[in-house]
Amino acid sequence: MFTVPINNVLTILALTVFADKRVFADEINSFINSARNLESLTDKDQSISPPKLLAWFEVNRDELKARMQHGKSFEMWLNNLLDALSDHPDRHAILNRMIKISKADGEVHVSEKALLALTARRWRIKLAA
Repeated sequence: MFTVPINNVLTILALTVFADKRVFADEINSFINSARNLESLTDKDQSISPPKLLAWFEVNRDELKARMQHGKSFEMWLNNLLDALSDHPDRHAILNRMIKISKADGEVHVSEKALLALTARRWRIKLAA
């Protein structure tokens, strides 16, 4: 549906939605808005519309949730994903979007905080307190 770099960004944003093991409409809306507002995701060859983003989210939902259940293998997979994005020109903006998604339901869960901290550490970005 999307290129690998776009898919990687969408994956890390979606993981932020799933981190607290609850999925609220506000988080899905924040995922869609966050993805649409990332400058690096505006690809002239691929239209990134809200319906396409929602379709991507629904198609990938079960796989991502299943991956999160596999402890060490999830951790290795996540680290590989973060490493693939470590040179991304918008990684600061991606992290900021992750923060927005984690706040979308009015509460930043400990699992969301852990994902944000891991991402910031892996990308060598100072996470604001």
